Amino acid sequence: MQKETRIPFRTKIRYQNEQENGRLYELHWKLNLAYFKTFSSIVSGKKFQNSSMKKEFKKNEVNSNSSYKWGTGKEADSIRTMNSEELSDSVKQILKGMNLEKGVWVFGYGSLMWNPDIKLAEKRTGTVTGYHRSLCLKSLVYRGTPDYHGLVFGLDKGDSCQGMAYRIAEENILSEMNKIWEREMFAGTYIPTWVNVITKQGAISAVTFVINNKHEHYIPDLELEEIAERVVKAEG
Repeated sequence: MQKETRIPFRTKIRYQNEQENGRLYELHWKLNLAYFKTFSSIVSGKKFQNSSMKKEFKKNEVNSNSSYKWGTGKEADSIRTMNSEELSDSVKQILKGMNLEKGVWVFGYGSLMWNPDIKLAEKRTGTVTGYHRSLCLKSLVYRGTPDYHGLVFGLDKGDSCQGMAYRIAEENILSEMNKIWEREMFAGTYIPTWVNVITKQGAISAVTFVINNKHEHYIPDLELEEIAERVVKAEG
């Protein structure tokens, strides 16, 4: 009878750790691939409608005038909870009582970073504390379908988040804020919130979009494996 080979306990633990590290490496690789896929689809023109848009993006210019219509169409209407009048009222409410002489700052942490799609007067990189970027929002339209939902970013409580702050000039506030609201707020998945943004030029107060944790599409605490699989496979 062949004698069983005993594996030392430390060797077992080391082997298990190597397996776990390999698994995590694969998952992070999938997530990085997914982010690259999302980013490159925008640069390649799936979201931009002509080559001049790609040139503007590559030059990193301040103004963005992509002709892509955010928050419109049958797919968007299928999850819409706010009409144009309600969105406009929401904009007025967030601006109520604020000094608008120097315009309004908006903090972007997702698609607003690479495609703000509004008339801008200034932009800065900055950090918000008390919130972190998270793939915690179910997407049935842009990054997925009802049959296989994708995931998009939300700003959830805790930690910190780096992003881009954009200033809208006073004369463009209502038109551009309404455009942002049509894009971000039509489904009620976010709550517009004033936050303090730390930039190299100093602290500024900006509007951003915090995840609505009471919305049915809010799905926090997903396993890393599921996040990776959905971001890679889901298409909208």
